[in-house]
Amino acid sequence: NIIMSHDDYYGRLGNMFDAFQAVSIWNESFRLVAVLYLFILMLKFFKSFKANKRLNVVINTLTHSVKDVSHFGIVFLTIFLCYAWAAHVFFGGNIEAASSMFGAIYWRWSGAVDSTDMEDLTAVGRVLGYAYSLSYEFLVLNLLFGILFGLIFEAYGRTRAEAGKTDTLLTQIRKSIAEMRRKKDFVNDYFMICALEDEDAPAHPGEIVTVRSLCEAFASSKMTKENAEYIIQHVRDFKMSKSHEVEVGLVDALKLVARMRTISLKSILRTETLLKQLKDESQRPQEMRYRCIMAGFDPDIPEEMQEFIRVSTLQALEDDNPLPNVVPQGPQESKHSMHSRAYSREHSTKEGTKDIVEDNAKEEHNFKEKQLLSKAEGLELAISKMHQQHVQSVDSIREELNFYRDQSAEFEEELSNLERAVRSNCRKGQEGASQVEDRFKDANLHVLQDLPDRLLKLSVMAKASRQIVESGKTGFSSDPSKRLESRIAILFQHCQTFSDQAEAQQDLCTLLDRLISTVSLMSAGSGEKDNKRS
Repeated sequence: NIIMSHDDYYGRLGNMFDAFQAVSIWNESFRLVAVLYLFILMLKFFKSFKANKRLNVVINTLTHSVKDVSHFGIVFLTIFLCYAWAAHVFFGGNIEAASSMFGAIYWRWSGAVDSTDMEDLTAVGRVLGYAYSLSYEFLVLNLLFGILFGLIFEAYGRTRAEAGKTDTLLTQIRKSIAEMRRKKDFVNDYFMICALEDEDAPAHPGEIVTVRSLCEAFASSKMTKENAEYIIQHVRDFKMSKSHEVEVGLVDALKLVARMRTISLKSILRTETLLKQLKDESQRPQEMRYRCIMAGFDPDIPEEMQEFIRVSTLQALEDDNPLPNVVPQGPQESKHSMHSRAYSREHSTKEGTKDIVEDNAKEEHNFKEKQLLSKAEGLELAISKMHQQHVQSVDSIREELNFYRDQSAEFEEELSNLERAVRSNCRKGQEGASQVEDRFKDANLHVLQDLPDRLLKLSVMAKASRQIVESGKTGFSSDPSKRLESRIAILFQHCQTFSDQAEAQQDLCTLLDRLISTVSLMSAGSGEKDNKRS
């Protein structure tokens, strides 16, 4: 037995309870972290569901219905919180769960109002309670939740239609296993991507990728023909799937159309302004001529025209008008100036020049007139320079417009020719594709795949024969006539040998005939001798 004091015993017992409390807190914290990790694991599962299109339909449904559900949630929360507040006010005194606002929200969400909850109410209170409960069930539980389910199902139907025909999970697993077995001896995809994207020394620098070029680029990795065909086929399928996607949305397309319309309107306004300026410039000499005639001058005489310009300039200076081609307005003043100029011309023709410097007033008048004349001459020079510059600018603008018009006509002609050529090529390509399809309808695809290798072997053999011919070996020549002559010479030699052999055979036949005749004579002579002996 261990003997200790009461203080020591209670102290150790308190320390033990403190340790148990700390362990309890850590245990509760661990359980909370585990629950949080379960929700994070659920989100990770959602990410992995994207690998299968059928599973991804659910995720896309939730994603596409977020906007509609969020707007629906505003209406739902408004109605639900009003009912929860009414439950707190109406049932808070009888039901403990609805005694607080947050408790009323949870109580209203977790269940419905039971008949036992309204036993302590009066008759009017029970009527109101039943009306509250029925309206809540109809408006919130039936109507609002039905709308929520309808929004989600509508998003599901839209997402399911966009997904189209999809594989099941078992089919995808079966295809993945077959794909892994097929790619067992293939080059690693990550290694191949790194080698192709190497900026310093890319494995395949060419822009056009074929099965042969890909095998040659990864010859060190022992890439097979099947591996290269697999990569090219999947890349082609990926590009074809992306080609059907719309790169520009409806809003961007409308913005582009509006911008193009604004640019077109600006160009039309500028063109109209330029045409108006050109028209005014072309009508300016005629307008000047009309004004000269109306002022009483002859526009065909240069002196009269210069006089009209001078008088118009003086009149403009007197009226504080800097424009030289502006005729003074007012019918009385214009008539008076016309009569004065006519009278001065008649007076000058009849009496000649007179000495007008007779008094100081006339001298001052002449001095002012000289100043005005000097200013008018300066203005006339400036106007002539401006007129020349304006004429030059108009001519340059006209030349540019003609040049642009010619360029646009040539461009349209080239574009039409190119369009016709493209259409003809497309037509020929379609005809050729149909002919090729008809030709290779019953053909063996494996033989067609080996056809490039066979053609390569034939080209190698042709190059080798060409090299032998060019090397000048016996029996080969690069000139067809020389080869024909050599063949004829060989045939002539064979004919000579054949003729010699024929002559020798003929001589042999004559010798044999002679031998036979001699043998027959000798046999006949020996027979006669035997007869004589007998």
